[in-house]
Amino acid sequence: MALLNGNKEPKQPIRENKNRLSEEFLAELIHKLNNPLTAVLGYSQILLLKSTSPDTRENVEKILREAGRIAGILRDLSDYIRKREPKKETLDINELVRKTVEANTHELGLRNIEVSTRVAPFIPFTQADSVQIQSVLLNLIENAEQAVSEFRGRGKIRIETQVRKKDIEIIVTDDGPGIAQENISKIFNPLFTTKKNRMGLGLSISNEIVGAHGGKIEVKTEREKGASFVITLPIISSFDEKEKGE
Repeated sequence: MALLNGNKEPKQPIRENKNRLSEEFLAELIHKLNNPLTAVLGYSQILLLKSTSPDTRENVEKILREAGRIAGILRDLSDYIRKREPKKETLDINELVRKTVEANTHELGLRNIEVSTRVAPFIPFTQADSVQIQSVLLNLIENAEQAVSEFRGRGKIRIETQVRKKDIEIIVTDDGPGIAQENISKIFNPLFTTKKNRMGLGLSISNEIVGAHGGKIEVKTEREKGASFVITLPIISSFDEKEKGE
């Protein structure tokens, strides 16, 4: 028995080393793929602005749409292999929403998606990881864009913020087809997706991120009338964080 145990013990660190090397390889691969993909997206947007031919514009829009899907897959993979504890800092949720929307309004406009925001005044600062929360917001906006585009080729996305008791809510609403009742209980499961060319990791990762912040994501939907994803985050002051650490 002693010999058998002795043979098994070294396998764990070997497995851990292999896992770490695999993650490092994937991270490097994602980085290398993102560089040319960024160029494809950038030059396609320039070409779309300069094109006058309807056929050319339609083809460039297809390039942008498919390249955007690749970018989404790479982002999901990157988030999945780089799971980490939130690095919380004092965060203005309204400002984060504004910056995220402003950075994506032009690209969404090229895809015939109208984006609007309605932020509540006097939202208190909270403690959260800005990079992670922005990743969640980007994922929900991308999901909304795909739902709307596949449904009717154009549509609207609205991002709102509000305070409810001791929580901050970020609500992403689209006017797409909604979510089938039989899929509502599955959408946060890893690898579940109803969309072609997607891995089904985005909502699962987003759910984990928000959960690690002490919050939750809920969905409200009506068939052929759109869907709303509600991110709920607790209001945490810097004083609360200090007390927690003591």
